[in-house]
Amino acid sequence: MHKAIFLSAILIVLTFGGCRSETDAPIEQPQPRPRAAAAPRFVPANDSTITVRQFRLWRDCNPVLDSLTYFYKDSFAVADPVSKLRLQEDFIKAKDKICKLAGLSGGYTEYKWIMESIANPRNKELLDENL
Repeated sequence: MHKAIFLSAILIVLTFGGCRSETDAPIEQPQPRPRAAAAPRFVPANDSTITVRQFRLWRDCNPVLDSLTYFYKDSFAVADPVSKLRLQEDFIKAKDKICKLAGLSGGYTEYKWIMESIANPRNKELLDENL
């Protein structure tokens, strides 16, 4: 009997103890967002040597960029030149954002550089180890 009363009391406290009226709630002031530190600027290597990290990030971007291209493929068939230009600009921004979110600080520019530099004989060992 005492256990039933005790459990009922706990249930009542848990049910109604956390309730507050809207007037009791403190008013939250919007807090300014801290600015993220700027990513280091991408500087391509003079000898076209790709790091393992760059190669892996580049490889991870490929399926996402392919799906983005698939998503936009019908959009470029628009007859209106203004809409077509806007879609192309959105597509370019999306490619850059995907690459930056993946970790390539240079965005799509770095992605293209890696794609162009991958055939360099200096990167043969990297490809052999990571493919």
